[in-house]
Amino acid sequence: MTTRVPVAVTMTPVMTTERFRGRLLLQLRSVRTRIVAAVALLTGLALLGAGLAAYVVVSDRVNDRIKAAVTQELAEFQTLQNQGVDPATGERFASARRLMRVALGRQVPDENEKIVAYLGDRPTLESAGSLIGDLPAVAAAVQPLLPEGGSTYVETMRGTTLVAVKPVVDADTAGAYMVAYFVDDERAAFLGVMRTYAVAALIALALVTAGAWVTAGRLLRRARAPAHGARDQRHRLHQADRRHRKRRPERPGADLQRDAGPPGGLVPAAAKVPR
Repeated sequence: MTTRVPVAVTMTPVMTTERFRGRLLLQLRSVRTRIVAAVALLTGLALLGAGLAAYVVVSDRVNDRIKAAVTQELAEFQTLQNQGVDPATGERFASARRLMRVALGRQVPDENEKIVAYLGDRPTLESAGSLIGDLPAVAAAVQPLLPEGGSTYVETMRGTTLVAVKPVVDADTAGAYMVAYFVDDERAAFLGVMRTYAVAALIALALVTAGAWVTAGRLLRRARAPAHGARDQRHRLHQADRRHRKRRPERPGADLQRDAGPPGGLVPAAAKVPR
């Protein structure tokens, strides 16, 4: 009677190892993506915040410079009106027309500035450059300001324009001295700088994102090495255990039982000697 000895057989966990590797790679890729996304988001917000802060600060400075230029023009005209003398006579100005003519002859407007002299409600004199006094939008904006003066914004062929009016009155005529400043033209250079900043910020964001992707990959590669080492160690131990099981001898006494033959001294039928 032969006794069967059960032998434990362990299957190689190929599928388990592959699944573990797949899960590990997916997890590391997810971590890498989150790291890069966080870096890109924070960098983008920082660049956007810096750009908006610069836009607000510089835009306010441009507006202040425009208002200061207009205020200076009106102040110089006020000084000429109160203290100036007619160069032709050496006396005070005899009329509003003569005052504004001399004022326009002396003033040199900035590139984005325009001076218009009104007699009654019609523009009669303008500084060099494009004529804006007869534009319907300008006329409609200036008319309410002629009696007492003031300032307002109006749209012209050169974009948003700030107009400031100072009344001029003599014994015979009521007029006004108007200073117009083309705001959009003044802001054009500043907006060009902001566009350049936007392009530079996008390039910087792309470089930072690429650098974060590479750096995160290197760091996670180091983190992945111990996991791979542990998996390889488990695989080597499993292979060694299989080889050990193959070389293991049968149970003790098996060889003696084969030498003694079948129990009870019986001889197999094939071994009997015929009579």
